[in-house]
Amino acid sequence: MKNIILLIIFLSNWSFVWGQIVEKPELIIVEDKQDLEVLLSCCCKQDTFYEGGINQFYKDFKNNLKYPKGVRKFKGETYLIFTVSKVGKIINPKIEKSVGQEYDKMVLRALEQIHQNWSVAKDDRGKIINQEKRIQIIFNKRKFKII
Repeated sequence: MKNIILLIIFLSNWSFVWGQIVEKPELIIVEDKQDLEVLLSCCCKQDTFYEGGINQFYKDFKNNLKYPKGVRKFKGETYLIFTVSKVGKIINPKIEKSVGQEYDKMVLRALEQIHQNWSVAKDDRGKIINQEKRIQIIFNKRKFKII
C-alpha cells in the first residue's frame, strides 16, 4: 500500500516537470521616429568605428583628459555615453554615472576636443543609422583607464 501511494505521488509530480512555460514577447511601444531609430540601432549589421581604430580613440581621448587646477585627484569611475551621428560626428554626449561636476566637465571637454570622424553605422537593410557608444572611464589618482 505504501508503495502504491508513493508511486501515485511520484507520477502526479512528474506531470509538472513536463509542463511548458510560454513567455509572451515584451511589448515595445514606439512613440516617435527617434525612438524607432534607437530601437533599430541595436540591430546593426555594421557598427561604427573610430578612424584609426578604437585604441587610437582611447589614446586621443586620454591625451585630451586633463585634471583642472585645484581639483582633488581621487579614485572613481564614470560612464560616458554619446551618439555617433549618420555623418560620423559625435553628438549628445552625456555622463551616466557622475563622480563630480568637475570630473564630468573634464570628460566632456576631452570628448569635444576630438575632431576625427567615426565611420557610419548601418542596420541590417544597409540604411545609415545613429549609434550610441558607452565608455567606462576609471580614475586612479594619477592615471586614467578607459574601457
